[in-house]
Amino acid sequence: MRPQALERFQAGERNAEVAAALRVSARSVERWRRAWREGGEAGVLS
Repeated sequence: MRPQALERFQAGERNAEVAAALRVSARSVERWRRAWREGGEAGVLS
């Protein structure tokens, strides 16, 4: 699921759109996006 989120972040989708598409909470997506900003791809996938 996180690799799919990563692709969507890179495509410029908003957190709410990613959460709805992946059927996860917006809070989870917020954490994943923060991890992506701080640690890049490895931050999201770890």
